[in-house]
Amino acid sequence: MAEDTFIEPRASEEPYTRIKTLGRGAFGEAVLYRKTEDNVLVVVKEVNLSRASEKERADAEKEVDILSLLNHTNIVTYYNHYIDGTSLLIEMEYCNGGTLNDKIHAQKELFAEEIVVWYFFQICSGMSHIHDCDIVHRDIKTLNIFLTKSGLVKLGDFGIATILKGSKDMAESVVGTPYYMSPEIIQGQKYNQRSDMWALGCVLYEMLTLKKVFDATNPDDRPSIDAILAMPLLSNLGREMEKKVWELNASTRRTRLVTSSSIDAVPVITSKTSDVFYWGGGKQTPQKVDMFQGGHSALQ
Repeated sequence: MAEDTFIEPRASEEPYTRIKTLGRGAFGEAVLYRKTEDNVLVVVKEVNLSRASEKERADAEKEVDILSLLNHTNIVTYYNHYIDGTSLLIEMEYCNGGTLNDKIHAQKELFAEEIVVWYFFQICSGMSHIHDCDIVHRDIKTLNIFLTKSGLVKLGDFGIATILKGSKDMAESVVGTPYYMSPEIIQGQKYNQRSDMWALGCVLYEMLTLKKVFDATNPDDRPSIDAILAMPLLSNLGREMEKKVWELNASTRRTRLVTSSSIDAVPVITSKTSDVFYWGGGKQTPQKVDMFQGGHSALQ
């Protein structure tokens, strides 16, 4: 594979310019590129399929499937993927503010309460979308929570995420990061989205204390992500924070629209009432979303 491009050039100009390597793993690396046509920075996750086992190849392909299924402001945006010889190349949004782990380590004093609430709200919003699609992330941690310099939070790294077949389905594989693993995973028991809620609690503890979470082997009574978002601390500010997230994410939203379609669309609903339906994540029939009440309406 060429050093400074990852797909065939168009005309005489290279479509992508390699900037730097952001990180390396056992079977590949994450590389920052600049797109020539619009000067946008993107991250390309390069997975070396020749060194991967059958399971690892399947996991890489599953990550593409999950990323293409998800579309939310607080989730790292998936743009495209390619096969280049023995490498799988996944093109994604670049978050220029580093990770939440970096942010916590750089802090000299505790975060202000409004910052913790702002970050926590966005993490919960992204997780709500994941769980609505019957997906368990399985590796929620500060290293997999990315930031932009404008203050947006994006959940990323779905390399070990899994899709459950239904609301009562459970997973069994022992995966994740020890600091954030729920008791049921460590004990080899079946688990579901509630395992992500344990990890979310660990992340919140870190944001509040700047330290890794204390050791604990209980509690079983964990709320759902929707119950968290419904708590007064978040729900009272939810509409205001949703608007702020929408405005800050404008540039990425435009990039995804341009990348996914060559037609200039104006995705604005002008009617005073709107019905929204969704499908995917194991749901074959469109399901109506009963959340637009009290004067709320869909924007896109």
